[in-house]
Amino acid sequence: MIDLGFLFLGLALAALAIVASAAIKIVPEYQRLVVFRLGRCIGERGPGFVFLIPFVDRPVRVDLRESFVTEPKQVCITKDNAPISIDFLIYWRVFDATSSVIKVVNFAGAAEGIATTTLRAVVGDLSLDDVLAKRERINEVLRLKLDEVTDRWGVKVTAVEISEILPPREVQDAMTRQMSAERNRRAVVTEADGKREATIK
Repeated sequence: MIDLGFLFLGLALAALAIVASAAIKIVPEYQRLVVFRLGRCIGERGPGFVFLIPFVDRPVRVDLRESFVTEPKQVCITKDNAPISIDFLIYWRVFDATSSVIKVVNFAGAAEGIATTTLRAVVGDLSLDDVLAKRERINEVLRLKLDEVTDRWGVKVTAVEISEILPPREVQDAMTRQMSAERNRRAVVTEADGKREATIK
């Protein structure tokens, strides 16, 4: 027969463990806890040991490290009506944990949406040649425009990097033919130089 004393002791220890796990949190250096008490934000806590009121306080963990998100295959139309596909990355980090929680539902998703819209607007003001030649300028314009919006969310956009630009197939074919012609021209020049040097000797 089960000893009721041991049973109650076991239940008490289990309840104590549950309360302790809810009351004590360990927050690493790269995170913060945004604490809500009865629905009201009372600020951020951490790093280190954080003590909460069990079942009254609700913590939300926020990572302060730099993160990135990839935006693949965004189709944009240039000023001269050329459809292009662009892949780019957004790098960001949280500098105000509280704002990142209470001022926007999902700052990463919101930033992606703004970045896509802004990219299409920027590309729409440029010709295809400019888009292919001015990648760094586009990166910086996107970063500045994104940062203007995300700053109020407590998020800093540290960089935007276009990883790939795919022009229309006919443009790709023309570029391939141009590169092939340039290689052939260099080969002819090199061969002619070699023959001339051989003749001089």
